[in-house]
Amino acid sequence: MTVNKALLLDLRSESSFSTSINITTPPNIVNGSRAVIVNVIGDVLGPAVTDLHNLLELPTGCGEQNMAKLVPNIVLMEYPKNKNQLSDAMGAAKRNSETGYQQQLNYRRQDGSFSAFGTRDESGSTWLTAFVIKSLAEASRHIDVEPEVLKGALEWLIPLQQANGSFSEVGTVNNEAMQGGASQGVPLTAYVTIALLTVQRPPTAKVRNVVNRAVDFLASGLDNIEEFYSLAITTYALHLADHPLRDAAFYKLEGKANVEGKEKWWSSGEMKRTHETFIDSLPLDVEATSYALLTYVSRDLTRDALPIMQWLVRQRNQYGGFQSTQDTVVGMTALAALAGKLTTTDPQVNVRLIYGARGKNLQVTRSNTMLLQRFELPSDTEKVELTASGSGVAVVQVTYHYNVRVTGPKPSFSLDPQLDITTDANRLRLTTCTGLVHNVDLKKNLVHFWYIAGNSSNMAVMDVSLPSGYIVDNDLIPGLYDYTGVKLVEKKPDDSGVVVYFDFLTPTEVCPTVVAYRVNKVAFQKASSVRVYDYYDTSRQARQFYKALPATLCDICDLDECDPGQCEQQIIELNRQQQDPEDIERPATVTEVAAGVMSSPTTLLTVITFLATTLLHRHYY
Repeated sequence: MTVNKALLLDLRSESSFSTSINITTPPNIVNGSRAVIVNVIGDVLGPAVTDLHNLLELPTGCGEQNMAKLVPNIVLMEYPKNKNQLSDAMGAAKRNSETGYQQQLNYRRQDGSFSAFGTRDESGSTWLTAFVIKSLAEASRHIDVEPEVLKGALEWLIPLQQANGSFSEVGTVNNEAMQGGASQGVPLTAYVTIALLTVQRPPTAKVRNVVNRAVDFLASGLDNIEEFYSLAITTYALHLADHPLRDAAFYKLEGKANVEGKEKWWSSGEMKRTHETFIDSLPLDVEATSYALLTYVSRDLTRDALPIMQWLVRQRNQYGGFQSTQDTVVGMTALAALAGKLTTTDPQVNVRLIYGARGKNLQVTRSNTMLLQRFELPSDTEKVELTASGSGVAVVQVTYHYNVRVTGPKPSFSLDPQLDITTDANRLRLTTCTGLVHNVDLKKNLVHFWYIAGNSSNMAVMDVSLPSGYIVDNDLIPGLYDYTGVKLVEKKPDDSGVVVYFDFLTPTEVCPTVVAYRVNKVAFQKASSVRVYDYYDTSRQARQFYKALPATLCDICDLDECDPGQCEQQIIELNRQQQDPEDIERPATVTEVAAGVMSSPTTLLTVITFLATTLLHRHYY
């Protein structure tokens, strides 16, 4: 588990700031798994700029997810600040954008549209095609984008407009929130409008006509829009279009804001905070708040927008991204739009951190604004006292990691990983049944309605981790596509597991089987996990653990090299660990190897030779 607590230090109008950050972990964490890290940087986009590849802690194997990796690079190339310190990052962003663009063409269909899984889908996606149009139009200012790609996507998208000016999804609905629930397609229409206003400035007569009809549809239904997300994205679209009702939409949006201390945000009101995920907000809250921030920027309300930025910064993960794809894309875009307006003539922020009996001083100046200052605190740190003085802007992040062995208090999916009876010491067959769990206490609102009305989830992902020493059987991966709803299967790094994408999951369980074989002998393996989650709302998940057939040190050494007495002790230790939820996986130590093979003169000589060689190497080198 990873918890990130971020603070935006704005010392442009105040000369000092102080606060304390508590580092709280649940009581059932795995011993020795705790780590605490502090990052300080002088730019709001800093955490994202320094680690663009890791913005999302999610797999990126479909068309939308590839765009989620591409767009932050475009945002960086458009960012007006600190150009002199970002030359290397800008170069990397351009190369990443060129690669991402070429990869996105894999999800382009013959009719010019785009879909999550390309030709594997029955049709293109209205929403994803609009997303690609908007993003590639912005990217074309920095990299070469073939005009035919944008033209083909536009020619496919424009005829989808309905008689009333709205747009609806014709492809697979991977994210139901975009359909708008009671708002009847308002969010998707607003999204397409934003994309069309971006792709052509000024727009052609044909595009202008489409935009006018879409904006009229949005404006005519403004009085009936109550859902916070629909209202936020509609308000921003009306501002981009410079519609006469933009002020009315803005004041209505203001009336739905949440304000607490120096923070401001928009949400469904169902904020979450659990030891399992430490989630304060849902991805849709971040996305809606980001559209609100973009609206503030368009109205040149920089000072009034700062509380919104404060809240958004606090929701980010350790890499500067958010929970999912769209909240990361829109959130980073909104933060960049406002951050570009925050200027300090000669920034100098002095940060003092006190933890336990120790302390550390850091300084942010013009010369190191984009330098990520990172250091690790003692793992048992429970509280960090922070004081800051000077002038300028900085971001401080306290990130802590730990392992915990729980499945979650209210899993959203059923999940049952079981080893097949044909599993042996060298070959593993894992069948995992999963399905959507009915949550009868959920309210039918924008965030939750698709779990009830349609009895299905959004796009869902199953992440299967294999025990150490095992790799997936590549020859049998194609068979996973035979299971209901499976659209894509990816191998994890080093073949250490698989990631399975489903169009959606329903209460009817699906039970894919993953086959792996052992390539390295590892004793005392800890349990491995299987996790299923909704891609667009990662707080909706389930996780279970399973164990490979138990192995002791004597199981992995040759029979003539193992001391029977030592093996008996290993079995006792294994049985103890089977009952201990905090067992830690580890390879055999040198001491254990020596103890297990002392009865073998040949092996003992080998061990002595190895140790002697190691000592000589250290002596001379």
